[in-house]
Amino acid sequence: MKAACIVLLALAILITNYSTSYTQTKSLYYQSFASLSVSKSNDTLVIEEVAIPSINGGDIGGQLLASPISGIIIAVIGGLAGYAIESSSSNGPSVPIAIGALAGYTLGSALGVYVAVRKDKYDPNFIALLGSSLLGEIVGLYFLNISNQFGWLAAAPFYLPPIFAIITLNAFQQKKSNIKIGFDVQQLPQPNVCSYGVKLQYGF
Repeated sequence: MKAACIVLLALAILITNYSTSYTQTKSLYYQSFASLSVSKSNDTLVIEEVAIPSINGGDIGGQLLASPISGIIIAVIGGLAGYAIESSSSNGPSVPIAIGALAGYTLGSALGVYVAVRKDKYDPNFIALLGSSLLGEIVGLYFLNISNQFGWLAAAPFYLPPIFAIITLNAFQQKKSNIKIGFDVQQLPQPNVCSYGVKLQYGF
């Protein structure tokens, strides 16, 4: 158990370090339109700062609900995968099933938080969320080991991965700015002219 926790802790540190150097891909919105009618273009550069909605209890509640549900679903899939590769002659507790279920729950907890967020309020980084969920699973397994498999500490592998992922999201991944830079092409009537307009908008 201790060796497994050390390996998992090292993996969590590597994932977290990678996520800090990871540059999030900014959203690029591209929209084109063609006009075969009579028109003339009037180009305008638009820079606009959009207000960021405040985070409320509904956001946190949605994350708390989505994370364990997603974790359980993927834990079942991971457990079934472990069962599929398990030797039919094995006796006692199934190591592949346990590993598959734990890995699935760790992944699912991070995925549930990532999917539940509103992109106008957060800049979610899935790698960081996964690293936090994995760290929560390691701490949870440690608490399980010292709890004699009884009490609320024994359930720590279930509730700590979602909590760690949600804390990481709300502490470090809230959207800092919401500025949109657009190149707006306005169409003005003009006889017998065929034009092609392009509207390019970059949000970050």
